[in-house]
Order: sequence, then C-alpha cells, then structure tokens
Amino acid sequence: MRDETLAAIARALDGYEEGTRKALILNAIAAFIAGDATAQRVLGNQVDLANARRNSSDFMRQYQSDLLERGGSQVSVMQEDGTYTTEFRPWLQDATDETRGEVLRIIKDGIDRGAPLGRKESATGTYPDGSIASDLQVYFDIRKSHASTVARTEAGRIATEGARRRYVDYGATTGRIVNGAEPCPICQERDGLIVDLTDPAVVIKPHPNCTCDVVPIIEGRE
Repeated sequence: MRDETLAAIARALDGYEEGTRKALILNAIAAFIAGDATAQRVLGNQVDLANARRNSSDFMRQYQSDLLERGGSQVSVMQEDGTYTTEFRPWLQDATDETRGEVLRIIKDGIDRGAPLGRKESATGTYPDGSIASDLQVYFDIRKSHASTVARTEAGRIATEGARRRYVDYGATTGRIVNGAEPCPICQERDGLIVDLTDPAVVIKPHPNCTCDVVPIIEGRE
C-alpha cells in the first residue's frame, strides 16, 4: 500500500512539474510581448502586438529549449570585479528535484510515524496539526512564495529582453539603466550606467524582483 501511495504521488508530481513548465513558457511569451510593446511606445511608434509576437519567436524557441531540455535559463551573476554577466543555470530542474525529494520525504516520514493523512477543516481551511497534509501545506506555502518570486523575476528579465531587441532593431546601440521603485543599494549604484544594447548578455536587472529598466540613447532625442 505504501509503495502504491508513493507511486501515485510521484505521478502527481510529474503532472505538477509539467504544468509549471507550461505556465513559465506562457508567462515568458506574455512578458516578451509586453516588453516589446513598451519599447515601441518609448520610441514613439504605434504599438503593433502582432509584430511583437513575431519578434518573440526566436527568443521563445531558445527559452523553451533551455527550460524543457536543460531545466533552466539565463540568470545574472556578479563577477569578482563587481560587474554582472549572464550565464545558464538549471534553476528549474534544481527546484523540481528539491520539491520532489522533499514531498516524498514528508510523506514517507509521516507514514513511518503513523501520522494521519489529514482532512481539511471546513471552518479554518487548514489541516490538523501533525498530519501529513498539514506538513505538506506548510511546505507548499513556502514553495508558492518562492515560485511567485521566480515568476516575477523571469517576467521582468524577459520583458527587458523584448525591449532590448526592439531598441536594437530601431538602431539604438546603447542604453541607460534607470532605477525603478525603491531601488536597492546595488541598483542605486548602477543608476545611469551606460550599457551596450547590442550585447545579448547585457544585465539590466541584476537580482530577483528588480524593478530597474533601460532607456535607449538615441541621437537628437535627449
């Protein structure tokens, strides 16, 4: 019975992980198009969403490949000299491996100690303390908060990539980092930094939940 239960949980986790990947891909498409559209407005152009979607195709092919086949994407990394660059990290694969291992551990430990599965209490919407369901609820609440941060960070990074490509297509080769709301000390030091927009590895948002942006430097428009 125990083996059958754990096998059923493993199958459920397969579906959960597949759903996570699909959600991230849809999130990425929307973010890229939003970034491209924002750049069109900054440039004073009429917003063409169909064109933005077409422009997203090359990026999305690579993003899907990285996400589905390699389990991650490009992230910003601080170098020893204090500058930032991008490199591939299998963060999604690491996170799903961690989730799978921790969920199975919680269930195994609960079964071993004879803990009840736990039925949700209608009045509070929670599970009885000490139950397997209660332990899982605590864990997934933590994972949900982490997943929200990841989704926002990925969306922000991809939106700026959509904008960067639009600026380069327009002919802008350089841009200026501008702080967003409540910038951290790292971002405050980078405010006004001139970056090469033609470099795909340029880092505009150096950390999770970063609100910084980039504006193109166009001769005759400043």
